[in-house]
Amino acid sequence: MFKVTNSIKGKLGLGFGLILALVCGMGAYAYISLDRSIATTDRIYEKNLSGLNEIAKVDANLNTMQADLLRVLNTRNDASFFGLGDRISEARSGVEERWARYYPALLTTPAEKAEAEKVIAQYEALIPQLEEFVEVGQNDGAVEANDFYAAYVDPSFNALRSSLSALADYQVT
Repeated sequence: MFKVTNSIKGKLGLGFGLILALVCGMGAYAYISLDRSIATTDRIYEKNLSGLNEIAKVDANLNTMQADLLRVLNTRNDASFFGLGDRISEARSGVEERWARYYPALLTTPAEKAEAEKVIAQYEALIPQLEEFVEVGQNDGAVEANDFYAAYVDPSFNALRSSLSALADYQVT
């Protein structure tokens, strides 16, 4: 009968076999650990980053809306106000669609809910100002619309964007 421990060939084979088994075991452990890590990352994303992503997209839609207003003001052409209402409506639908994905499903704390309700109130106060801005531009011209923008719309946008930034902070912490 052949004894593995009596020959060098057997001892080397046994040693390599044990090392191969150890490497396979470590590979399996690494694979399982990586799979758990991916699952944890997905949970973190679902909990925090998806809400942050929706807030960022709301902010991007507000940027688009404000950029359209400023572009019209910079043209100093009274006729350019007549298509502005439609562009504002498109941006509003984007803001409201993204907001609906965020609120209330992705809220994490009661303090965040309070901040979100503050954002809602600021947004709802901004909408009539935007409508009046378009109306002033169409009826009174670009100069009056510029004054209205500086006095009412711009401060409202700034306050809303500041509140969105604070809301994003709740998602990160």
